[in-house]
Amino acid sequence: MDGLRSKAYWLGFLMVILPGLALAQNQVVTPTGADFLKLGAMARANALGLSYTAISEDAASIYWNPAGLAFCKADAYFMHSAMVKDIPDDSYDVLATAFRVGPLGIGVGGIRYSIGEIQKTNELGEPIGTELLYDAAGVLGAAFGIGNSNLKLGIGAGVKGIHRKFIEESTGNGFGADLGAIARAKIGMGIGDVEVSAGAAIQNLGPDVKIKGKGSDEAELLPLPRTMRAGVAIALKGFLATAETRKTLDEPSGYGLGIEYDLARGMASISLRAGYRKEPGEISGWTFGGGIYLIIPYGTKRIRFGVDYARVPGGDLGAQDYLAVRIY
Repeated sequence: MDGLRSKAYWLGFLMVILPGLALAQNQVVTPTGADFLKLGAMARANALGLSYTAISEDAASIYWNPAGLAFCKADAYFMHSAMVKDIPDDSYDVLATAFRVGPLGIGVGGIRYSIGEIQKTNELGEPIGTELLYDAAGVLGAAFGIGNSNLKLGIGAGVKGIHRKFIEESTGNGFGADLGAIARAKIGMGIGDVEVSAGAAIQNLGPDVKIKGKGSDEAELLPLPRTMRAGVAIALKGFLATAETRKTLDEPSGYGLGIEYDLARGMASISLRAGYRKEPGEISGWTFGGGIYLIIPYGTKRIRFGVDYARVPGGDLGAQDYLAVRIY
């Protein structure tokens, strides 16, 4: 049995890492058909320098590493951000929920990014109405775990449908898939139990996004932003340190570092977070944020309610703020 379990651990990592190694060899700068999928879809992850692949364990795992659903129970999550301050109607919204079905952790969610409505004009420059521009994706993920409370491997997969609405009623449609694995071990030490995690994920595998104009039979094909992530983390007595590296098809490699400290008192806790993210171009720098969590008794159960905030660099667009709520 131990031999079979060991093989399962190795299989879980290899199924994720090998495709990612092939992806990492492609250094060609290529425009993609769904850049909005590269945005940070979680306030906590943004505060930690986007270093979240090894510590995913909530409903938002479907956007980072679907293997995190193996460590998740009932969970609901919502995040909002106004990405570009100079555009009044700019909005980035993320919704996710997770639940258990037997041995499986299941996650369902959606992403929507929009710059709002723009004014349409005719050939004479006269206004003829407005048009709503947006990007959207629906995501479904599942994961299962192997092992026990001291050593556990989560293996997960996800699928997503993509729809984009451009100017002059042009649209883009496509679909993709994610694969992920997380190994987590507890090591007893004199100062307490140390939890060590390692995770890897490859995201947005699939055919090119088809972009077509209204009434046109011709389509422009653009690849998905295929991304490989790998990270490690260590946690001890409320303190967490995490690091990861990532490579996207159309960009050089980047990395993220993050630290978090949880201070719990009775039925409440406060989390303080900081990190650093290095991305291609000018979108690099320090990140920070925090969270407040309350435990609410509900019959024989306890419901946890939390609010998270993050502030991250946005290059020429200025700093970006993320606000999220979570119930679990």
